[in-house]
Amino acid sequence: MVLIIALNLLVYANTLKVPFQFDDVRFIEKNKYILEPLDINSLFETYFLRGIVRWSYAVNHLIGEFNVIGYHMVNLSVHIIISVLFFIVLRNLYLNSRWNLPLLAALLFSLHPVQIESVTYLMSRSGLLATFFYLLAFYFFINSTQNFPGNKTKTVVFLITALICFLLGLGSKLTIVTLPIMLIIYLFVININKISVLSVARQYKWLLVGVLAAFTLFLIRKAFFTKNGLFGVSGMAIEQYGRWGYFMTEVKAFYSYYLKLLLLPINFNVNPDFPFSSSLWHTICLLTLALFGLFYLVKYSKKLPLLIFSTLWIFVTLSPTSSFIPLNDLVAEHRIYLPSLGFFIAISLAIVHPRRLPEMLKIVSVLTLVILFSILTVQRNSVWNSAISLWEDAVKKSPHHVRSYLNLGRAYYYEKMFHKAITAYEKANNINNFYFESHYNLGTIYYELENLDKAVKEFSTALQLDENLSEAYINLGNIYMDKKEYETAINMFKSAIHRQAICSVCFRNIAIIYYYHLKDYKKAMFYFKQTLRLDPEQKQKQEIQSIIGSLDTS
Repeated sequence: MVLIIALNLLVYANTLKVPFQFDDVRFIEKNKYILEPLDINSLFETYFLRGIVRWSYAVNHLIGEFNVIGYHMVNLSVHIIISVLFFIVLRNLYLNSRWNLPLLAALLFSLHPVQIESVTYLMSRSGLLATFFYLLAFYFFINSTQNFPGNKTKTVVFLITALICFLLGLGSKLTIVTLPIMLIIYLFVININKISVLSVARQYKWLLVGVLAAFTLFLIRKAFFTKNGLFGVSGMAIEQYGRWGYFMTEVKAFYSYYLKLLLLPINFNVNPDFPFSSSLWHTICLLTLALFGLFYLVKYSKKLPLLIFSTLWIFVTLSPTSSFIPLNDLVAEHRIYLPSLGFFIAISLAIVHPRRLPEMLKIVSVLTLVILFSILTVQRNSVWNSAISLWEDAVKKSPHHVRSYLNLGRAYYYEKMFHKAITAYEKANNINNFYFESHYNLGTIYYELENLDKAVKEFSTALQLDENLSEAYINLGNIYMDKKEYETAINMFKSAIHRQAICSVCFRNIAIIYYYHLKDYKKAMFYFKQTLRLDPEQKQKQEIQSIIGSLDTS
């Protein structure tokens, strides 16, 4: 265990100051549930929307506000704990003492560079916590079977603890819903104490009824009282891919993306451009091949039960994100975190189990893999050290993906590299000219560069693509104020108010135009009062109150 902890601290040492990346800004820095004081009511309100994860971010914020070191330390600590827990669980499953397979599997799992997106990318904490509770529940369930039927009290305590872990996992990420399936597979495939599944069911029928009732209530709530339903999707995924098309793509993704990354750990990409596939024949061939492989494993399961268990683990735990529930992104590196536990069990068995392989060859193989994974992880982590390096890498590997250029342009913009940002956004427009973000961001840059005509053109194009973009109306209003086209500016600010009622800056700017430029003091008074009503603590408060006072006097 000390070796696992030490090596992980070493290879992830260069990530502690990695800035907030990608969705970190939106879901951590600007998340009201994180910025507000810890509140048990908000936890329950958002529980099945990853409430446990949000609370963990809130604790981070309470202790160190937005100091990224604290957030990274939590992610890395959870990853290390998972690796140690993986070692402990495997030690219970693998009783052969000739080789330390649990240590080998835990080392390979924790050091493999495919885990970087789950550890270094702070938004992936949901997957880390779900995996932690998944393994912890599994550990307590194994212990409950080892105490059955002799020590009834211990068995019940372990089962209840496993259930609590499962519920905590549901508050982290819903991928944990596959846990009951894996527990059943464990009882049928490994089951060290050869316990009868039926005898367990009879002995603890009321506990099982309670668990099933709770799970059924959860499913009903998810199906009928949430926006996206039981098999809901995010964004336009269902319209874009369809369930069957998504499934066929995911079958291909398993071997040509996930398995490839695990076996050949190079060319990692934060924004992979994986092609959509709708080939039925291709899918049938791959599924047939997988079924034959599974049949072969089942046939020899008595000799290597851990191998069939690890194989089923991969497919079962990957199914929530790679089956019939479409997600916006066809593939993502962090989705393989939990399933990869099964892969590393299988790889470790392949190294340890063959008796004909010389011991020295096994040792050399293990050392080579550990050193190679460590080096690759350190190298890949260096790419995450800045938004620019991360998205420049993504653009090289996904040159036809609009999102890569949008994020690269944003990274350049924040570093005041405006001309590079313009180039990135123009490339995004060349790929797909119907993203309002690229036009809006170009308008923002041109406005800062005082190229007002180009700024107006880009903001107007953005509004053609999204007429409810209130920020574009506000910026156009500011531009027309600068150009002294006051009536047009007022119309822009009113359009923004129509789409965003709480817009104190809009009311203030209209008031300024009426007061200083159009000399309509009655209207100026009305809009000054409105801006104070919406934002009573704004910086211009005293100046506005002074103007209102002078107007009242006159």
